[in-house]
Amino acid sequence: MELQGIQSATPLAELVRQKQVALESQDAYALLGVLPDADAGAIRAGYFALAKLLHPDVVARQADVPLQQAAAQVFKAVSDVYGMLSDRRRRAEYDRQRMDGRPPPDAKERVQRDAKSEARIYAHKGSLLLQRRAYAEADACFRRAAELDATQAQYMSNLGLALMSNDSLPEGPRMEEARLWFEKAVAVSKREDPEVLFAMSQYFKAKGETNAQRRLLSETLRLNNRHVDALREVRLLAMRSRPQSDLFSGIRKLFDSLGSGGKKRR
Repeated sequence: MELQGIQSATPLAELVRQKQVALESQDAYALLGVLPDADAGAIRAGYFALAKLLHPDVVARQADVPLQQAAAQVFKAVSDVYGMLSDRRRRAEYDRQRMDGRPPPDAKERVQRDAKSEARIYAHKGSLLLQRRAYAEADACFRRAAELDATQAQYMSNLGLALMSNDSLPEGPRMEEARLWFEKAVAVSKREDPEVLFAMSQYFKAKGETNAQRRLLSETLRLNNRHVDALREVRLLAMRSRPQSDLFSGIRKLFDSLGSGGKKRR
C-alpha cells in the first residue's frame, strides 16, 4: 500500500515509508533496523522499539485511515520478520538465501541511515512528552534516540532533563545519571551548542551550585546572546545576589510612593 495523500512531514508517515522500502527489498534486517550480525537481544530490542510506534492501538490515536492501513501492513511484516529472525534455524536459512542473493554492499550504510531517521522520530515524540511533563515516557524515547544515533548531543541533554525532572525516581541516582548524560552531551557538542549548555546549567541550578550555573549561562550567551531563557536566568541570579538592604530599600520606596500618591488624591 502506497502512502498516497498522506502528509509526508509526519514522523509516523516517514517511518512507515522507510519500512515499506525495506519490505519491498525483502531485507529482514533493514525492516527491523538492525545489522545482519545483530544478536538476539538487539533483534528483540529492534522489534519492541518498532512495536511501540507501529502497533495499531498506537497508530489509531494519531493517524487517518490510509496511514493506519499502511502501518498495519508494515507492523504485520515486522512481526513476521521478528518471528523468523528469533528462530535460529529459520534465521540461518534466511541468511543462506540472502548470501546467495548477494545483498548490496551498502546494506550497512542503509541500516545506519534508517537508525538515524528512527532516532529523529523518537526524539520528536520525546520532546512532545517532555512538554506534557510525562517524564518517564520522555526518558524512554530520548534513551532510545540516543542509542540509535550517538552523534546528536541534544538527544542526550534532553534525556538528562527528563531524568532530572522525573521525581518518581530516587533523587540521588536519577540526578547522578542526569549529570552523566549532560556531560556526554557537552562533550559530543564540543561545547558549541547553546541549548545543550543551557540544559546543563539547569542541572546545576537544581543542585544549588550557583557558580557552575553562572559559568554555563555565560557560555550559552557567548554562543547566542539572545537566548531568552539564559537571559532570564541571569537576571534571576542578579536579583538574588543583591544585598537585602537594597531590596528592603526598594520596597520602602515603593510603599512611600504609594502613600504619597494616596495623599495627593485627597
